[in-house]
Amino acid sequence: MSELRRLGDIVNIMPEYKKGDDKIVRAYDNLGASILFVDETRLAPEVFYQFSTERREINIPELQQAVNIGDYEGMLIDKILHPLNPVICIRGRLGTGKTTTLKYVIENYIKRINCEDCPIDEDRNGALISWIDFMSFFDESGFENGLPFLLRTISQQMWNKCSNYFDPKAELDSFWNYLFEINEKAYDVLVESVVGGILDEYPYLKKIKDINDNEVKKREDIKNSIKNKNPQWYFRYLILMWRYLIETRFSGRKACAIIVLDNMDSLSTDMQANLLKAVIKSAHHKGPTFILSGRPETFDRHGLNDVLTDIVYHQGPEPQKVILFRLNLFLDDPDKYFKTSISLLSKEKVLITNYLSRIVKIVREDWYYKKFISSIAGKSIRNALVLSQGLFAVPLGEMKKRKLALSDIIRGMIRFGGSQYISAYNQRVTNPFDVTGEIDGRYLTKIRILKFVAGYGGSCSRSMITNTFSMFGLPDACVSQALLDLLRHECQLLTSNNYEGLETEHETITITEIGRGYIDNLIYNLHFIQEVIMDARVPSVFQVPYQFSDAFCRKLGTIINFLIELYKTDVSEVQRSMERISINYAKVFAPYLISLEIITSLYDYLHDILMPQKKDSPANLQEYDQLLNGFEKLIKEAKASNNSLFGINYNNKAR
Repeated sequence: MSELRRLGDIVNIMPEYKKGDDKIVRAYDNLGASILFVDETRLAPEVFYQFSTERREINIPELQQAVNIGDYEGMLIDKILHPLNPVICIRGRLGTGKTTTLKYVIENYIKRINCEDCPIDEDRNGALISWIDFMSFFDESGFENGLPFLLRTISQQMWNKCSNYFDPKAELDSFWNYLFEINEKAYDVLVESVVGGILDEYPYLKKIKDINDNEVKKREDIKNSIKNKNPQWYFRYLILMWRYLIETRFSGRKACAIIVLDNMDSLSTDMQANLLKAVIKSAHHKGPTFILSGRPETFDRHGLNDVLTDIVYHQGPEPQKVILFRLNLFLDDPDKYFKTSISLLSKEKVLITNYLSRIVKIVREDWYYKKFISSIAGKSIRNALVLSQGLFAVPLGEMKKRKLALSDIIRGMIRFGGSQYISAYNQRVTNPFDVTGEIDGRYLTKIRILKFVAGYGGSCSRSMITNTFSMFGLPDACVSQALLDLLRHECQLLTSNNYEGLETEHETITITEIGRGYIDNLIYNLHFIQEVIMDARVPSVFQVPYQFSDAFCRKLGTIINFLIELYKTDVSEVQRSMERISINYAKVFAPYLISLEIITSLYDYLHDILMPQKKDSPANLQEYDQLLNGFEKLIKEAKASNNSLFGINYNNKAR
């Protein structure tokens, strides 16, 4: 095959937006960020936060009032107020709002608890809360030091929160006496390990009666020596220190002592496993409550069925509802948003407000939009909001349209201010027709993998994927790279119980809601396909349909030519696979050409789009008919190939 080039670079049919109605106003992108990523400091909590379900009256005695709150949030508050286990694990997909929910619940409910029975007045509305977000560790230079570094970081946070309750003598006299007392009263592995560490260094400590300044200094040196040698010991030491404060300052109320370990799935596989093990082994029923948040496979991978853990399945609002909610917040009071911007003119308020009013109508009422956003973002609110920010980076002419169509919204969300979609590592959209670095133009590899995993109930071992595809003639390097593309962090079509996607004996690959959305909807959606196809790589000799005078027809003609390449590649790969092995290809993959399934579904979209166009633009009638005829000819040829390969007539409803 000849050298591959990006289709968009060859065709170049989309103009750059520079002036007049073709201009993109970058200041609108800033406004979009302030609308979609709402600043909670500017709005009342009950306005900023969107509940997972309809609000209802829930009685929370500790707040001395019944509050209107969603069921999920009420359940989470109850678990934190009355923890059955010292570790609460919140499982949820990337970007689904786990952090937002936790922060909202802790700031607006847990921190407002009035502990009337606290022995010290200033503690009644206080709480010990440490929050460690592992997302911030991506660029940490000390991160490579592994678990000791993590434990020291967590311990530093824990000490910062409780240090104001202690001077050296209070810690090394009163607290140490407490440790020895509870060690004498009951068998407790955690207490014994901490006390044992002290006695190993200072065996005669119990005989000391006079705690003068020299003795305090000696004990402090011993503590620091053990702390530096054994981060696990110091971590447990601080857990018991928090337990001491719970009992002496907060009347035994564990809700007043919380340690949040957020975004644990940002850590490497080994780091997650080691940290989980360290937390579970050190957590104490009478100590602080650890709240860990991460993706489902993070916790599934480590089999958290320990009696110390409580698994919570995160429930957030639908992304489409969050987008609608935040756009309506703006429309209710646009002045509030324009006042905070120094680069927008007051006259532009009318343009933006009218534009968003039309957007809201589609977001609220269009069933196809709801299907599109749920397919491309799954349950990820973050992905949906980032994509929606692209609606503010469209040409002024788009914003001035009296009647916006779903295709306008999809185009804006995917291009994000560019003249064409360009795939990137941090892009929230995946090009399903391209494998990074692949030089042979294997357009269907990623789609075949997704369909294969979905066909096994949505989950199978990595070795099953690689071995099966290798058996049917697909190169290991191509399949491995396709898997890595599908597993990437920002837009996950597949997930692995081995975070980096490194192959291990027990690695399991699972399809996500987004992955299912791609193979069930997006690859058959012409509005989506006509944007992402421009990023696919084709042979440099690719035929460009310059014979069309209308730009819209040239683009659709380009898509048809790409689908011809897709179909030819599909037939070639299926033929090679069938010749290579006697096992029935149809039983392993599908009893039809995937390209034919895509082409016939796209034809339905094309037909629906061109019928109104034929009425509105009679001058282009001949070109529209030429497009439809070209599509019909391709379908007829693909059906004939399908019949020849599989010996059956293709059924349009196969999928």
